[in-house]
Amino acid sequence: MPATIVSKNVTYKSAAKSIPTALFLPASGKSEKLVILAYGSDGLIDNENGKWKSMLEEFARDLAQAGIAAAIPDYFASTGTRPGDLDPRQFDSYALKIMQGQASWVAALKAGVSQLAKPALVPGIQPARVGLLGFSLGGYLSAQAAVGIPAMVLFYTPVFLGLNIPGPLTAKVELHYGTADRLTTLARDGQGVQAELQKGGATVLNVHSYPSATHGFAGEDDSNKDAQKKSKERTLKFFAANL
Repeated sequence: MPATIVSKNVTYKSAAKSIPTALFLPASGKSEKLVILAYGSDGLIDNENGKWKSMLEEFARDLAQAGIAAAIPDYFASTGTRPGDLDPRQFDSYALKIMQGQASWVAALKAGVSQLAKPALVPGIQPARVGLLGFSLGGYLSAQAAVGIPAMVLFYTPVFLGLNIPGPLTAKVELHYGTADRLTTLARDGQGVQAELQKGGATVLNVHSYPSATHGFAGEDDSNKDAQKKSKERTLKFFAANL
């Protein structure tokens, strides 16, 4: 049986807004490393598109089981955005809301990097060993919040109209995409994200593609289940080696 992890709810401030955060610690209650997870545009929710909240919490628990503290900040709280407010089926309003909110969301993730890496929250933490793990929109935002981050993993991250990478970046990066993803393709988004990260100074070590996997690797078919399993194994190994 795996060791029991420690979980608790905490908050931090970003531009005077409270950001609720689920924090997961190893059974020891301490860790030198912390990974901050950023959800996609559906928000921190399980819905008809996927079990996003459950997926992130499971990922965070697996990181904690591996000895790495993990935090899931509800960065939408910085703008009062609710799960479901961003609907990609209404692309014009979807893109507009992202343009309006992204500066506050990036700021909320940056604030999390500094404010969650405190010994009072994570005993033994080394502030220089905080990584980012972003999914879809969360990956897009993480790439823009990655200054000073040593390691980052991005899943099915869109390039949208381009990434505003402030730089200079020093992060080592891993990317994951499904070949049947209709929203974010490896040829367009993956290559675009990789190019922008490298231009900002990041080192993209691995770009993984998963045959027949769809956006979010959310399906119950064998292809998506295989993508879920392999991508998590690779991500845990990546953070263990590079964070």
